[in-house]
Amino acid sequence: MNPKTRTLGVALAWGGAFAVALQLALSIQHQLEAGRTVGFAVVQYTGHYTIITNTLCALVAAACVWPKRFGRFAATLRSSIAITAAAVSIFMVGMLYVTLLTQVHHPKGLEHLTNLLLHYLIPPLFARFWWQVVPQGSLDWRDAWRCMALPAAYLIYLAVRGAATGLYPYYFVDVGQLGYARAAVNALAIAAVFLLATVGFIRLKR
Repeated sequence: MNPKTRTLGVALAWGGAFAVALQLALSIQHQLEAGRTVGFAVVQYTGHYTIITNTLCALVAAACVWPKRFGRFAATLRSSIAITAAAVSIFMVGMLYVTLLTQVHHPKGLEHLTNLLLHYLIPPLFARFWWQVVPQGSLDWRDAWRCMALPAAYLIYLAVRGAATGLYPYYFVDVGQLGYARAAVNALAIAAVFLLATVGFIRLKR
């Protein structure tokens, strides 16, 4: 890894960790001010794909830069599939935020900073990191399905979590407001775009 790529990896690892930690603190503060509990704040916070994906990107970048600190898990996090899965996911986070969520999300105060990091800065920077660390020709077309494991697992988690708590982090998959049929159609549409993005990333490396 050349010095510039290593510097970018360090920035992504620390920047991502800072952003998700600060957002957690802000989420807890907001929920306490609204009369809710810390537990409720954590449950709501962990439902966002933005948080899950940025956390993954920070871990992948850290494993690439400091592999010895991750022991036997370093090889998994440093694999071309893991890095590509993280890159596609963070790309989708940025794209979905810009196209679907800016009209309903209005950050204030320090949330402007976390919003900038999580949705606008980390996605393109991690895409650049992916381009630099994933070897050309290291991905196979079948890897597209492996990269889809994360969003597929998230949809299952979202459905189970929503049924148990009634909490849905995004309006376009809110079963309480839309019903199961409409929410499922929206989820499948997003999954299709996700798969297309995954194929596009793989194509760039082939």
